[in-house]
Amino acid sequence: MFVKISKVKGKKYLRVMESVRENGKVKQHTVINFGNIEKYSKKDVEKMIEKLLKIFEIDEYEKINDNLMEEVARRNFGVKVVVNKIFERYEMKRFFERLDKNIEYNVEEMLKITVMNRIIEPRSKLKIFNNLEYFGYKGIEKSEGKELDENEVMRLDPRKLDKK
Repeated sequence: MFVKISKVKGKKYLRVMESVRENGKVKQHTVINFGNIEKYSKKDVEKMIEKLLKIFEIDEYEKINDNLMEEVARRNFGVKVVVNKIFERYEMKRFFERLDKNIEYNVEEMLKITVMNRIIEPRSKLKIFNNLEYFGYKGIEKSEGKELDENEVMRLDPRKLDKK
């Protein structure tokens, strides 16, 4: 079941709907039609919620204050999956294995991070390293409370880019 707001002649109507499969097709049926939502005040809605909680004996309900909600962290693992599949599809691992064995860092991971950056939000190399956690990598150790500067990025040891 889900809640749906429908617009009819400029007015908003609130309905509780359910999806049902009939003859191989998904159809939506109205379970409850609350009518025009403009006729309900905030207090009316709070009373309805309280009564529903009592009817269904729900004790763990806690009101959420929108002003108190804040985003703690954001990660984008989807782009990492896509880039890994692309590298797998084009057998990039074999290509990187044939590179000079004297290279001291993981070229493949460095290139993956750069490709992810270009797909999502093109930024400088410096910004990539300041936002590694967003792409699902552990951050690089840096001075407390300080972002990396350009000179520090050039001296980075990419072998420290541990995968999560």
